[in-house]
Amino acid sequence: MHNDLLQETVVRTEARAKSNSHRIERLEAETAAISRIATAVELLAHAQKEMNEKLTAVGEKVNAMEQEPLRRVKEAFGYVLTALASLLAGLIFSWMTGA
Repeated sequence: MHNDLLQETVVRTEARAKSNSHRIERLEAETAAISRIATAVELLAHAQKEMNEKLTAVGEKVNAMEQEPLRRVKEAFGYVLTALASLLAGLIFSWMTGA
């Protein structure tokens, strides 16, 4: 009887060991897959960061380009005001000198 109990215990232990081995192999495969996913996410995050930096630079260039026409209009308006002021000063000067 003692021998039968010992044999049954050994059989159950071997079955459990086999089951545990399969579980460990499955866990190793899942761990490797998770590691690959983590690496892929890290690469994506790095690429996203670079893309955000480039997008910010492009946005700054676009803003500068949008401001250029306004700058030119202001500059032209300044030239016109200077010309009008010069004309007015010339008219006043010629009126005062009697020419």
